[in-house]
Amino acid sequence: MSGIVEVNLLNQLASYSQDFGNFSLSYDEANCSILEVGQYATLSIPSVEVFEENFADELSLLLTLRYSLKEETSLLTIIGHRSDILFQIRISPYALVFVASRRRHYEFPISSLADGKWHRVALSISVERLALYVDCQLVESVGWSSHFGMGVTLEGLLVVGGLIESFEIPFEGALKQLTFLMGDSGAASEHCQTHNSTCVSPLGKEVLDETNEIQEPNTQIAKGLLWILG
Repeated sequence: MSGIVEVNLLNQLASYSQDFGNFSLSYDEANCSILEVGQYATLSIPSVEVFEENFADELSLLLTLRYSLKEETSLLTIIGHRSDILFQIRISPYALVFVASRRRHYEFPISSLADGKWHRVALSISVERLALYVDCQLVESVGWSSHFGMGVTLEGLLVVGGLIESFEIPFEGALKQLTFLMGDSGAASEHCQTHNSTCVSPLGKEVLDETNEIQEPNTQIAKGLLWILG
């Protein structure tokens, strides 16, 4: 993949969530979307419809979320066509866990995410390093040994919330931003300065967000959206 591609997943989800149970769409004082995710809701979208061409080996994932669960839960998962986990973000009151293909597992200690308040979370993935930023501060940067690429294929599904494993507690919370910047691992470090200046009203008009927590979308919801309610 050449260049930088923005995949604004939140706006894709917000376009349809109000029509289904266990998801709801509301707006803050700046008319920016807030997607409320019920605990037993699962949303899955074919990965190829989200990312279109391919999944970059270097990227930033930008999140703005609010939740208060006391157990570890799966927020975002990309599943391969054989039901193997290729990319996953898990959160708990004590850590954010990144799970990559080939069973690679990275745990970042962070104890503030489950306090029921809004938090900005940004994960930087480059060829040599992983870095996590929470509320504009670097939590940890670690070397990524034996990094042979992300290994994310697009034959499977992207899943938000739900039960990936039978023993899990499903995610319950709210999202204000869920954006992949493919080909740009440096965007995570600029999350609060560059990558959250606008949001979109229900009519598609750009609105300045006073809290700088939402981006203008540049992708459209693709056909073939699958809703699975747990």
